[in-house]
Amino acid sequence: MKIAHIVGKLKKAGVEAVVFTYLRNMNLDGVSVDVFYDADSTVSPPEDLIEMGIRFIEIPPYQRVFSYMFEIRRLCRENKYDIVHTHMNVLSVFSLFAAKCGGVSRRICHNHSTTSKFEKKKDLMKKVLRPTAKIFATDYAACSELSARWMYGNKLVENGSVTVFNNAIDLDRYSFNEVARAEVRKALGAEGSFLIGHVGRFMDQKNHTFLIDIFAEAVKIRPEAKLLLIGDGENLAAVKEKVASLSLADKVIFKGILPDVERYYSAMDVFLLPSLYEGLPVVALEAQATGLPCVISDAVTTESAVISEVEFLPVNRDVEKWAKVVCKSKVDDRAECNRIFRDGKFNIENSAFQMREYYDKILSK
Repeated sequence: MKIAHIVGKLKKAGVEAVVFTYLRNMNLDGVSVDVFYDADSTVSPPEDLIEMGIRFIEIPPYQRVFSYMFEIRRLCRENKYDIVHTHMNVLSVFSLFAAKCGGVSRRICHNHSTTSKFEKKKDLMKKVLRPTAKIFATDYAACSELSARWMYGNKLVENGSVTVFNNAIDLDRYSFNEVARAEVRKALGAEGSFLIGHVGRFMDQKNHTFLIDIFAEAVKIRPEAKLLLIGDGENLAAVKEKVASLSLADKVIFKGILPDVERYYSAMDVFLLPSLYEGLPVVALEAQATGLPCVISDAVTTESAVISEVEFLPVNRDVEKWAKVVCKSKVDDRAECNRIFRDGKFNIENSAFQMREYYDKILSK
């Protein structure tokens, strides 16, 4: 079986991280895997996957649409893939058309996103491309029921035409670690603090401006509160400016992109995610598996709630209510949260097995 995954730009987190987690945990006996990624990616392919025999192939950035499609078609003809599995959301129309022209018989459109009324330009682009995204697909997949219904419509979901692959996680990695908690909190100067955490790219979707407003109110309730922001992105400088303007610089910790983010989840006391939209946010699952109570915007699917200590609030409204909920959030037994995940749909061992079976099934049609 020869499979090509198309993931767009490689970053430290995002859709490609979900794909890579699946590949790390899937039985690849008898399977050859190539990953197409944009040449202008900001990070290199993971060494551990290369050592597993997975081949990474640079292609022109999707913004150079004709060169992009030409190269995908060429590679498909040359390598004779059995399956092309594209993770480009509404942009999948271009890669799927190229794969069809390249002679690939099974073409999976996999949606990982939704939309938001708060990003009007991006929302318009998504709505224009959405009807075309699945035209050249033979099979449909999504990361959640919400993202499936948004992309494909209720009819295809309800007649069983769409397969949901949950953004599952490695539960051994994301388990509460008391030693890491103590070490990280000491290194951050957060001993004795009520540490509010967030992991996400600094972009409009993640709603950092509102997040800082929430924190400013939280400090009024709990003066010992500190905020830990993990990630990087185009809005980082603007967020730092806002933090400084509110005289919160001594209470907000910016840590950039981290290879050992699981240690920092253990150090947090509550996780905050006021996103404008999401498909199904992996960070919310990682936080819960590490035993963190989560306060999340109601723009995020309720499918992301696994433990009981998750509260959904209206996005961009009533900042005082958000702050009150954040400040009272707690989990009594953090280790138990990880155990709750073990037999569920977000355990990567179960989900990776499902995806391998799916490939075998669609090739047998």
